[in-house]
This record gives sequence, structure tokens and C-alpha cells, in this order.
Amino acid sequence: MLIFVMMLKLNAFLIIINVALTAAIIPLLGQQSIMFIISYVIHASLLLLSFISLILAFNSFIRKWKIGLYIFLALWVFFIVDFTFLIKDGISAASSGWYFWITT
Repeated sequence: MLIFVMMLKLNAFLIIINVALTAAIIPLLGQQSIMFIISYVIHASLLLLSFISLILAFNSFIRKWKIGLYIFLALWVFFIVDFTFLIKDGISAASSGWYFWITT
């Protein structure tokens, strides 16, 4: 049981980092295409939903409410799909010449 609480705390930390990275892109939204803005809004919405589901999971764990934990696990399917799209987008950006992180 303590491992689950530890994983929820680690998840909360990673969500906070992801919120900071997502918020850093806001000034650049005016220069992007409409598809990028739509995908950004979808990602930001799922990020907010992941934070809410984290609170739901923690409260469900404390109150031993199985339905809340099942909802948390079901919502993680959407978060994994969002992460898959982000990874796919990052790989396609890197393959098209976006190599600024490589030092020579």
C-alpha cells in the first residue's frame, strides 16, 4: 500500500514538471498553426485531468473506494495515448532536422 502512495507522489511531482513545460510554450502559441494549438489544448486538458485523477486516486485509496481507483486506472489509458502522441510528435520533429540539443 505504501508503494502505491509513493507512486502517486512521484506521479504528482512529474505532473508538476509537465505543467511547467506546458506553460513555457504559451508565449509561442500565436506563431503556430491551428492544428498545433488544438493539440496543445487537448494535451493541456488531459494534463489537468491527470492532476484531478491523481487527487481522486489518493482520496479513493485513503477511503478504500474501489470505484475511484478503477476510474483512475481507466483514465490512465487516455494519458498513455496522449504521451504516445507527444513521443510520436517529438520523434517526427527530430527526424525532420530538429537537432538543437546535439552539441558538436
